[in-house]
Amino acid sequence: MGKQRTFHRSDRVGKHILESLSGLIMTELRDPRAASAQITEVKVTGDISIATVYYVSLESEEFDPELQAVLAKASRFLRGKLSQAINLRHVPILKFKYDESLSTGRRMERLLSTLDIPEEE
Repeated sequence: MGKQRTFHRSDRVGKHILESLSGLIMTELRDPRAASAQITEVKVTGDISIATVYYVSLESEEFDPELQAVLAKASRFLRGKLSQAINLRHVPILKFKYDESLSTGRRMERLLSTLDIPEEE
């Protein structure tokens, strides 16, 4: 028999945080700069104490230190709102991190498009 992937509690908590946090950023934060943030993934530690929230900017393909600062400043507020939205005894500390995978993918696409590869018949 092959190995089956098991889903841990931290995976399920991460999914709930992602869904709730996406809505909270759009509806609860007053800073208009935060509206450009799109949550791409949430990784929660095994003990559910820290959630690393990966995001991208819808307005820019590059890392925006101003957006990072806005999200970091709002993390305590968002954590409080999350405690009301999801049923957890302890809501994890939120740490926001720019998701570089999207910009890396775009950069690779640009590089590949510059290659001169002859087509096979």
